[in-house]
Amino acid sequence: MKLFDLQPKTRREDLFDRERELQELHSAIEKGYPLIALLGIRRIGKTSVLKVLANEVDGVYLDMRGLVKRDDMYMRVADAMSSNIAKMKKLLEGIRGVEVAGLSLEIRWKGRDSLSLAGLLTEINKKRKRFVVMLDEVQNLRPPLSAEVKNLIAYSYDNLEHITFIVAGSEIGLLREFLGTENPSSPLYGRGIYEVSVERFSRGMSEEFLRRG
Repeated sequence: MKLFDLQPKTRREDLFDRERELQELHSAIEKGYPLIALLGIRRIGKTSVLKVLANEVDGVYLDMRGLVKRDDMYMRVADAMSSNIAKMKKLLEGIRGVEVAGLSLEIRWKGRDSLSLAGLLTEINKKRKRFVVMLDEVQNLRPPLSAEVKNLIAYSYDNLEHITFIVAGSEIGLLREFLGTENPSSPLYGRGIYEVSVERFSRGMSEEFLRRG
């Protein structure tokens, strides 16, 4: 175990006492919820939970911090898929605009036979296997990219039954404001969201963490 390692965890065995959150996420994914929000204060372990989950499901984890333009996001998507090509290969093979050769991956976002991210998710959806898109710190996005991401989530929610989005953020109020499910001008207005909260450790659990760390 590497409990005291300050880097986010990627393996379940290195993650302390987050079985409930992981199980709740797995259950919501299996039930086909189109949109899940992972909520919790800063440095409580949301990123570790997402990264462990990313190793246990078919999907991609994306850190949304620092993204300004669509090209930035598309590059991050391609990098995330390339880094997990062994798992992604079967889902991506045969999709026009995606070239998989051995352990290398190229997604044509521009030019002939190009794909948008919505188009890529539409093709993955046709494989009829649950695919999870995890967006960490999504509330940090600013227009016009923030509007594009919300439109993408809304499109997936309404049309792609095998795609689940998980959005996570440490500023809970800003995350809810970003999603805008109660704002008539938001693309996600009126959509239901399944919420999973990452809670603080109890005193007893904190002592156990220190003992085992």
